[in-house]
Amino acid sequence: MTLAPNRDVEPIVWSGCYDAGWKGLIVDAAFSHPAKMSRNLVVRIFDELFAIGAIRKGDLVLDPFAGIGTTGIESAARCCRFVGVELEPKFIGLARQNFELHRRDWDAMGRPQPVILQGVTIP
Repeated sequence: MTLAPNRDVEPIVWSGCYDAGWKGLIVDAAFSHPAKMSRNLVVRIFDELFAIGAIRKGDLVLDPFAGIGTTGIESAARCCRFVGVELEPKFIGLARQNFELHRRDWDAMGRPQPVILQGVTIP
C-alpha cells in the first residue's frame, strides 16, 4: 500500500541545521562518536518544541540513544531535566565528561544536571 502525500500540509523547511559545531562545548575525545547530533539541529528541535508548547522549563527530556550527551547539554541549557540512556560505556564516559565541562555554570545558574545511564540489551 502506498500512502499519498497530504497536499493540505505546507512543508516546513529548516535550513542552517548543520552550520555550527560543538567545538568548546564537548571534550575533544567526544568527536570520535560516529553519529553526533548536529549542534544547530538540536537547538532547532528545542526551539520548535518550546515554540509549540510541547516542552517547558522544568520538563523531563528522555533520550534513549544519548551517545555523548549533546541533547543533555542543550536540555540543561534550557532548564530542562534530562535522562539519557546509552549502551556503549565509552560514550557514557564521554557524556559524563561533557556534562562536567558545564557543571559549574549550570550550578551557578540553578540549572538541572543531566544524567546518563547504562542501557542493556535484552537477548
